[in-house]
Amino acid sequence: MCEQIVLSLDMSTTCTGWALFKEEKLIDYGKITPNKNDEWQDRLQETAFEIKSVVEHYNPTKIIAEDVPLKRSGGMKTLVMLGAVQGALLAICGTYDIEYQLVPVATWRRKVELFDGTEKGKERSVLKQHSIELANKLFDLSLVYKSPTSKFNDDDISDAILVGYSTFLKDKRLGRKIDI
Repeated sequence: MCEQIVLSLDMSTTCTGWALFKEEKLIDYGKITPNKNDEWQDRLQETAFEIKSVVEHYNPTKIIAEDVPLKRSGGMKTLVMLGAVQGALLAICGTYDIEYQLVPVATWRRKVELFDGTEKGKERSVLKQHSIELANKLFDLSLVYKSPTSKFNDDDISDAILVGYSTFLKDKRLGRKIDI
């Protein structure tokens, strides 16, 4: 039986967070930030190339990614762009014969208990801050949270870590309550 290596992703056309788990250990993580001045299609190609490089370096047996939300909160263009991002990922999975799983945002957030139960806790900025705090606590990291609008926040990385954790590891660690 070969070791399970899981690549988890929080993908977009502006910044894609990734995390790699080998068995039950977080072994690497990072983010892909394409040139923001390029058109979204060019950013998507750059992101796909970088994901392909991670795949070739680590040879994951499975990829878990956040699914495209089927609502138009970001507008139709956002849905088209995220659909293209997901299509690129599925092409990579097909090319390298890698099993994949798409996880809805609400599902992974619920599994890791990211929502604190307050009205303010539903805000995207609060969820992003909690994501960073939880990933730091679970994996003894030092991911950065500066402010709700800071471009230096590491929420893309923490989301990728928690997507993988919620789907791949959490069921193995049931009963472990984490307070953030």
